[in-house]
Amino acid sequence: MNAHFEPSKTRHFAFVALALVTSACATLIGTDFEGRPRQTAATDAGDADLDHPDVDSRDGGENDGGDLPPPDTSCGEAWTLKTKNDPSCAKRTSVTLDSFDTLDAQRVSIAATSAGRVGIATDNTIDVDQSEMLLGHFVPDKPGFNVSLLRRRPTLALYKWGYRTKVVASGTDTLGVASFDVDATSDSGNIVFVEHAAGASSFTTPELVAESVGSVHAQLDAVSDGAGTVYVAFLAHTGPDAANVTARGRTPGGTFKAWGDIVTSLYLGATAPSTVGAVSLSLLPSGIPQALVHAAQGVNSTPAYATYAGPGWTGPCNLANEQNNGVFGRDPRTASQADTKFATYFGQEANQPAGSKQDVLTLATWQADCKAVTIETIDAIPASSNAHAAMAVDRFGLVHLVWTSPDTPQSCTLHYRRQVRDGKGTVSWLDDVIDDAAVTTASQATLIDIVVDIHARPHIAYITSDGHVHYATRYDR
Repeated sequence: MNAHFEPSKTRHFAFVALALVTSACATLIGTDFEGRPRQTAATDAGDADLDHPDVDSRDGGENDGGDLPPPDTSCGEAWTLKTKNDPSCAKRTSVTLDSFDTLDAQRVSIAATSAGRVGIATDNTIDVDQSEMLLGHFVPDKPGFNVSLLRRRPTLALYKWGYRTKVVASGTDTLGVASFDVDATSDSGNIVFVEHAAGASSFTTPELVAESVGSVHAQLDAVSDGAGTVYVAFLAHTGPDAANVTARGRTPGGTFKAWGDIVTSLYLGATAPSTVGAVSLSLLPSGIPQALVHAAQGVNSTPAYATYAGPGWTGPCNLANEQNNGVFGRDPRTASQADTKFATYFGQEANQPAGSKQDVLTLATWQADCKAVTIETIDAIPASSNAHAAMAVDRFGLVHLVWTSPDTPQSCTLHYRRQVRDGKGTVSWLDDVIDDAAVTTASQATLIDIVVDIHARPHIAYITSDGHVHYATRYDR
């Protein structure tokens, strides 16, 4: 069954307000729904040595394994500081990946394999009409690890490879990357998927996911079960002002095949929100894919949720904006753990006073059929800052969020907030600052992404507007 977007199919919610009014200026981009188990492994040989932060090698200790989340506290010092005054902060770090610079990157994404290898994918502009895809990979089992860098560069001018890259853990120690290879003369192109296994010197031959796709402005997304099954979702034009969000799937050893339209009849006309068609994919515990789409049929929009129920998708049901009063669903992210589903997105109500418009970052949680959705306000941010956010959920069902807030026209703070659960089962939030001086500009915002592994260890990638790629993590998990 194809899912036709109907704004009237909205739900009623229980509202929980957590007022935190700051600003954000990052451009976020896609997140893997769940980290994979991490084991100590040999350090990759590579092109670039990392700075050595003031932390020791990772020691999971008694926190490795077990059924309880590892204990946690807030850190009052930025993770970028090499020397921390607070001993509890010492094993939290953010470093610049040397020799992994980019120019005018469109996206950054991060994934972690079950063997402990982390991959960061992005694109790099070679000239105005040519770009390449980059994949940096490494094993962060201790500070000072090396980064190996792979490139996919077009042999012809007027091609932009690596647009909207999304990296996933597609095997035990294999990283897969979905990307949009654009013909710069038409802004159309093919979506392809390549893989890189540990120890290999290059990518696999590109697999065709979809050809002649004309949708450069909306993000694509991908997800894998880590055992060879891969799903990719993207915006596909059906007319001058109309499009569907559609999916392709590949089982182990197979080729990508049509997996049905997730949402149909989206409006892309001049009055539509510019990010309509953005999509987030993740897997339910059963392995069935679920999707969250920024959907619209006019000036208003909603976060539309659907699940695959072969041969089509069920739904969609709309998580917000039952009054059709504004733009809701920008930067959609979805995840699940056990029987609970999670989504984050931005919403901006219509008719706000000029000069004081706000984007509200929202966390939605629910269980069956989008009923009794709990809405929690995470942050309210000036709409002019073009805010974005990234979300992941760990194996304990606790949410991890990253986003930025502007300090000056040239500087942002990168925030990391995560849930913790005490011995009585009460869930609360903790906040840290990853970077209190991330370089940003109005034309090139900071790009961010997060994945959380089986030890509840966050892996955070971000690209500042000066083109530097950064990696943040903690070694007490």
